[in-house]
Amino acid sequence: MLHFIRKITGSYNILSRRELLDKFAGRSWQAGPEESLNYASPAVFGGPVPARMLEFVKPMSLEAPFVCEIPDVELVGDTALPVLRDNSLFYEALPCGDEKELLSASLCLKKKVKVDAEYDTAFCLIKPHSRGYFHWIMDCLALLEGYEFYVKETGVKPLLIVDKELTAFQRDSLKLLGYAETDYIH
Repeated sequence: MLHFIRKITGSYNILSRRELLDKFAGRSWQAGPEESLNYASPAVFGGPVPARMLEFVKPMSLEAPFVCEIPDVELVGDTALPVLRDNSLFYEALPCGDEKELLSASLCLKKKVKVDAEYDTAFCLIKPHSRGYFHWIMDCLALLEGYEFYVKETGVKPLLIVDKELTAFQRDSLKLLGYAETDYIH
């Protein structure tokens, strides 16, 4: 096991989806088609539809999902924020909304990062709030579709990285999906 301390310093370049795919061309795979959604106005009982909900009543398009193999990434902080060797971050992995404080905590408050190990190929299932049932199912387990796509495309089976302590439902759901404890590390 390799141990060392690296200071996270300097400014951070945030790569867009397009920049990320361009930077790692040849190491990314489209994992499905672009999709369109059209949300209708919801039925509300006892009053008008809240204005905040009406913001979503419009056609929306979802970019095609992709899987990208990114070399030399460090996972920083409790939320395992991926930081590239050149201190680049990528938009797809950034916390959103009120979770921006997690980004600050990961990058500013944790100036030193202890690296316990290095892996040839790994796939991270740690996300903000991933210990909660909803976020585990929607934010983490949903990523396993991309993981399986990557395995099929490359023949490489990355090690899964999970929170240091899994809840019973996290452990059980991984087992139900066919993942053994030897398939992941904490």
